[in-house]
Amino acid sequence: MALNTVVSIGAFVAFEYSAVYAYLNLSPAESIHVAFFWINQLLSLLFFFSAYLATKTLRGAIVN
Repeated sequence: MALNTVVSIGAFVAFEYSAVYAYLNLSPAESIHVAFFWINQLLSLLFFFSAYLATKTLRGAIVN
C-alpha cells in the first residue's frame, strides 16, 4: 500500500511537470504539442485521483 502511494504521487508529479513544461515552452501552433499537453494533464489528473485513493487506503490500514 505504501509503494502504491509513492508510485501514484511520483507519477502525478512527473506528468504534471511535463504538462506545465509543454504549456510554457512548446509552440501551441503545432497540434502535437497541444495533444501532448492535454494527454499529460489527463494522466496527471488520473494519478492525482489514484494518489487520493492510495493515501486513503494507507491511512485506513494504519489507523485500524
